[in-house]
Amino acid sequence: MTGRTLSRRTAAATTAALAMTAALITGAAAAPASAATAAVVCSDLGILSDPQNASSTGTAKTATGTTGTAQVRYGTYGGVRYAWARTTSYEYDSLYIKFEIDTNGDGDANCSHYREATSRTYTTGRQTERGDGVRYRGCLLFDPAHDCDAAATKTGWW
Repeated sequence: MTGRTLSRRTAAATTAALAMTAALITGAAAAPASAATAAVVCSDLGILSDPQNASSTGTAKTATGTTGTAQVRYGTYGGVRYAWARTTSYEYDSLYIKFEIDTNGDGDANCSHYREATSRTYTTGRQTERGDGVRYRGCLLFDPAHDCDAAATKTGWW
């Protein structure tokens, strides 16, 4: 064996040993699963009973379908950001505007607010939490007991 071959093998072995050591150190330094961010709980999200009092409002999502137009809106009140659903048009007097919140990213609503579209065209607002997996959507439904998946007019999740 020549000196050059021995140095290459030694260098290769040293590099491999360093890579394994780095992998072990990295794995040992990983945060435990319990250190992950806790899920958002609906009751922890503040309520804005009348979103018309909000400032700096905007529209995050809009959907128009056979039953009308639904939107997810947002705005600030008292320095806190809120979101809610509203309709700008509806085709039937028996419709409800519904606002759903998915707090864990599984695509199912964990809490919601609804209102008859003929009584008020927007729902109660909820404090926004843009944490991992927290999403909002709005829809128009004939039966507020159903979720927005059953709606002919629904926004995508925001």
